[in-house]
Amino acid sequence: MIKEKEITCILCPNGCDIKITYTSQEIQGIDGATCSKGNDYAKQEFENPVRTLTSSILVKGGDSDLVSVKTDEPIPLEKIMSIMEILKTFEVKAPVMVGDVLLENPADLNCKLIATREIKRK
Repeated sequence: MIKEKEITCILCPNGCDIKITYTSQEIQGIDGATCSKGNDYAKQEFENPVRTLTSSILVKGGDSDLVSVKTDEPIPLEKIMSIMEILKTFEVKAPVMVGDVLLENPADLNCKLIATREIKRK
């Protein structure tokens, strides 16, 4: 039985609506991409969707209560909620500099959460 999945490509400004046709877990066709990047994106999105996680972490003793963070590389989409659970209770102490590694290997992933904002000590 052939199924369809529609996605919107985010790799270039075209924002192509792409249709993936598949059986079981095998791609049968990719239609709608206006550039080669779209086909690659659709295949990756179907087989192993990944995202760069952006969030915030509590800060003690800083001029702000939160510091924005992001993963240093894309992670499997299915692992995002695991990391968000960790971040609910995770906190750091001020000062924090842009680029500081605040958490390594969250949820046993080979990535780092890095600060994207400076937080000064009160």
